[in-house]
Amino acid sequence: MGPWAGAYMEGGQLRADDERLSPRAPPAGSGPRTRAQAPATGPDLTGPADYRALYEHSPDAVLFTSPDGRIIACNPAACELLGRSAEEICADGRGAVLDPEDPRWATLLAQRAATGRARGVARILRADGTAPDVEVISQVFRHSDGTERTCTVLHDLTALRSAQLASREQRELADTVFDNAPVGMAVVDPGTERFVRVNAALCHLLGYDEAELLAGTFRKITHPDEVALSQALVERLRGGESGPIEVDKRYIRRSGESIWVRLSVTAVRGPGGEELYRIAQVADRTAERASAEALARLAAIVESSRDAIFSTDADGVITSWNPAAERLFGYRAVEALGRPASFTDLAGEDSRRFERTLEAIRSGRSLGDVERAQLTKDGRRVEVLMTISPVTNANGEVVGSSTIARDVTDVRRAARVIADSEARFRSAFENAPIGMAIHDLDGRFLQVNRALCSILGYGAQELIGTGFQAITHPEDLPGDVELMEAMRRQGFDTGRREKRFVRSDGHVVWTQTEATVLRDADGVAQQVLSQVIDITDRKRMDEELRHLAEHDSLTGLVNRRRLELALDHHIAHVARYSDRGALLVVDIDHFKTINDTLGHSVGDRMLRAVADALRRRRRATDTVARLGGDEFALLLPEADARAAEDVAAQILADIREHAVVTIGRQPRALTACVGIALLRQDIVNGDQALVEADLAMYDAKESGRDRYRLHAEDSDEQAAGRIGLVWNERIRDALRDDRFTLYAQPIIDLPTGRIAHFELLLRMPDGRGGLISPATFIPIAERYDLIQQIDRWVIRRAIDVVAAHAGTAPPLTVQVNISAKSLADEGLGAFIEATLTARGARPTDLIFEVTETAAVANLSRARLLAEHLARIGCRLALDDFGAGYGSFHYLKQIPFDYLKIDREFVTNCLTDRTDRLVVESLVTIAKGLGKQTIAEGVETPETERFLRDRGIDYAQGHHIAAPEPLAALLARHGIGPSGPIDPPGSTPIP
Repeated sequence: MGPWAGAYMEGGQLRADDERLSPRAPPAGSGPRTRAQAPATGPDLTGPADYRALYEHSPDAVLFTSPDGRIIACNPAACELLGRSAEEICADGRGAVLDPEDPRWATLLAQRAATGRARGVARILRADGTAPDVEVISQVFRHSDGTERTCTVLHDLTALRSAQLASREQRELADTVFDNAPVGMAVVDPGTERFVRVNAALCHLLGYDEAELLAGTFRKITHPDEVALSQALVERLRGGESGPIEVDKRYIRRSGESIWVRLSVTAVRGPGGEELYRIAQVADRTAERASAEALARLAAIVESSRDAIFSTDADGVITSWNPAAERLFGYRAVEALGRPASFTDLAGEDSRRFERTLEAIRSGRSLGDVERAQLTKDGRRVEVLMTISPVTNANGEVVGSSTIARDVTDVRRAARVIADSEARFRSAFENAPIGMAIHDLDGRFLQVNRALCSILGYGAQELIGTGFQAITHPEDLPGDVELMEAMRRQGFDTGRREKRFVRSDGHVVWTQTEATVLRDADGVAQQVLSQVIDITDRKRMDEELRHLAEHDSLTGLVNRRRLELALDHHIAHVARYSDRGALLVVDIDHFKTINDTLGHSVGDRMLRAVADALRRRRRATDTVARLGGDEFALLLPEADARAAEDVAAQILADIREHAVVTIGRQPRALTACVGIALLRQDIVNGDQALVEADLAMYDAKESGRDRYRLHAEDSDEQAAGRIGLVWNERIRDALRDDRFTLYAQPIIDLPTGRIAHFELLLRMPDGRGGLISPATFIPIAERYDLIQQIDRWVIRRAIDVVAAHAGTAPPLTVQVNISAKSLADEGLGAFIEATLTARGARPTDLIFEVTETAAVANLSRARLLAEHLARIGCRLALDDFGAGYGSFHYLKQIPFDYLKIDREFVTNCLTDRTDRLVVESLVTIAKGLGKQTIAEGVETPETERFLRDRGIDYAQGHHIAAPEPLAALLARHGIGPSGPIDPPGSTPIP
């Protein structure tokens, strides 16, 4: 109580004197100081704030009294303990605290009067009528004014008494549990290892009475073979383990009988970790061990059995499943346990069969030789022969079943194959969707099916006995004879060829025929089985595809590729014999302006009108072609200069007369310019002839349009002024000086409205602050074989862009166009791969676009390039899809990722039923192939909504966003080397 020497309460308020006072010294002769009398230790509390905090927050009640016994102050804990306010306590004095009927208070007061201190236990009175015991500590001290004060601390003992009572009840409960436990229990002294206490269950288990066990140790009853095990357990406990430690071991009963027990030992340790005593639990496992050994023997038989063995409970739920069952049914034990035994029954079998089986088993009947079709995990059907027996408990009640199952699939299958092979073959033969026939080695039909009769137009009786040679197209007979001889001579069992048959109505049918030699058991050829598939439609489609690959889909004229073949062939003829022939190049005047102003549909009508005018002037030996855009060509193999000029003049007149467009309400005749190149022996190839005709055509345009010009090869000044050569030089300069520039147009993900890719678009500065459209210089670049260099320039820049933005999230993805001529560049794939590696760019950030027409025209090269791109991780899009050949046959030939639907179908898909059906069909086909779709030419929000509703994946167009310089576009959308394409929370492009 030292800290309270200079502080007390008056009127319920704490006051601290400046002078520190000490407790009153005990009278002389009062003996040595007790612990309670020792000076207080702790923090040096000298200030009023320190005393006040300690007094106010003390958990024990604190009272200050005057020499006459009046209570002059108390703290909040005293008010809480007594259930009174400070004013009530001070007013009532001792009557508010002491229980007058408790004589212990008199003793404590006498002790304090004699020594100045008092300590003990007494009862107090609470306002609620209760009278709990408290520990009382009282100290007398002298105040600075010379008067004495007493400080009394009261500590409530209620919680302590409750804890002591609970501890006693717990000990009594533990004794009851120990004595009445169903398993043997013992308390062992760790020092002597002697029993300190044993229960009745342990005495009964071992056959000893309590006194006999208490006189010995566990070693006395341990089987000799288990001594080492017991010693190891003791060493573990001595080493610091507390357990419980469990072991199975044997004890020797008083009768000498050996029994198996489960021993569990726990060490009880003191505060310092010392072992105080051990508690051992002993459970009899003799019967369990015997049963386990029997079960182990049975389990070994079940586990090693070649037959599937499983058991169920009374409800037919699987409870065991041996390895042979796993092998037979394909389900591991963990997959089968807990499932009904019927879960492997083949679907479609009698649904009541399982219930009938359960009823039989529950009645105690066994089911032998039950053959059932089962379904394995991997979907195989197996035939299983089962024996199902009931399992009973000790009372004879059926508690489940045991099933032995053997796989008889192969046995039954072999029997069925032997019994049914001829019938099944006949059924398959007769009902096959392809033509089938069996004929002898000389080719005479022995059996024919309905499909073959349908293909050939003959009845079965008409064909049987007839040789196939009689109905084979005469031109294909030598091939048939050669194939049969090769099969006989070289020992081939099969041979395949495409051949023609002549039907009964005289029509020719193309077939794919495969012949298979049927041999006997000794390998000797007996008959031939022929399978015949009608491929007439496929042949026709191939012809159509070849036609489409060589013709322009809009005008029906041959395309540039076919013209170049014809031109090269004729130039080779001219080089060998003599000068003859002319090439005319026709270009419509102001076509781009009309097309952009009045729309593509008007432009398409113009192109078809010009094509018709050219057809009218074509002779049988002439070749009329559309080169691309608004440029046409006419190869006149037999024309001289005069004849070529006459044809050119007639063409111009026909165009003026028949190619008319309406602007407003005024019809307007079209005009064109024609360039003529005469084919001479000094012309090296078709490209040179096209260049000369092109130069002459540009000369006609410069001369005022609506006219023709003959190429003058002997005029150096005229050749130098040709526009084609000028453009050729401008393109070469732009490539050399790196003057091309890249624009980009965003492509959005339609479901989310966020930017997914950017299509890169090429522009060429005109030197006057403007830009030249690729529509102007790309055709010339293709004509002069500069387009491959341009493509490589764009590819290098695209890879540089994605490499510089590799840190974006999501990554920057760009689409790059590849021209038709670049498809023929065998080194393009290797160039792309090498550039990606050198720049450290990700292939997945690049999508290459190839137009539909270019892909079909260069199918083999397109396929090789697509496979190369897919192998290194780039993606491929088929551009302008639907505007070309209208055939999907080649789609399976090219491993593409995106289908870009041509703007021709997108622009009017809301108003044109045909366009709408084409769009919907293309989406269905793309999704069926697992590809994604991109719609070009989206110009209105209504079109965007329509495309989104139809399942189009991506869209681009002026409604989405117009093309703009790549750097500006990336900056506007916050895309930098470390910035995202479309930051979270940003507004998608409208």
